[in-house]
Amino acid sequence: QKLELRERAYAKCPSLLILEGSDLEQYRRHGRKVYEHFRKACKEISSDIAVAKGSMDEMMADLTILLEKEENRSNGHPKSAAEKSIFVYGESSSTETGQIQLVEDQTGESISVQSPVASSSSDDGLLRKRLMSTAESHAWTIRQKILDATGFTTTLGLSINPLLAKIASG
Repeated sequence: QKLELRERAYAKCPSLLILEGSDLEQYRRHGRKVYEHFRKACKEISSDIAVAKGSMDEMMADLTILLEKEENRSNGHPKSAAEKSIFVYGESSSTETGQIQLVEDQTGESISVQSPVASSSSDDGLLRKRLMSTAESHAWTIRQKILDATGFTTTLGLSINPLLAKIASG
């Protein structure tokens, strides 16, 4: 098991051989190669995509600029970041009014807010789906280019912010 204590690992497998120290140079070298191809694949899609390296084996690309361009082509007028993002946690208390009841887990305190989904038109919902589909298509293209160039499979996560995308990547 990952990050298991030595004592537990030895209890499970008494003949376990643990070699001290690790040579991460090969891992780093391959991580750099994957990052180079990740960056190249992103820039081939659009030079405007912001790319960042997290750790030896983590990298991120912000596809927002691509989606904003697509949205502008679709409807001719950009939305504010608040209108495009939906950060809702809770239960809907009234679907007719579009109110959502947000409840804090520990204290039970609550507040009602207007659902951005309910206040948007069906055209906006279709546009959001199309934008997410576009982002997903680009993500799979990037993943395939990395595999073709390096032979390494990668996981990916797609979301409205880097933390959720990391969680989604598994």
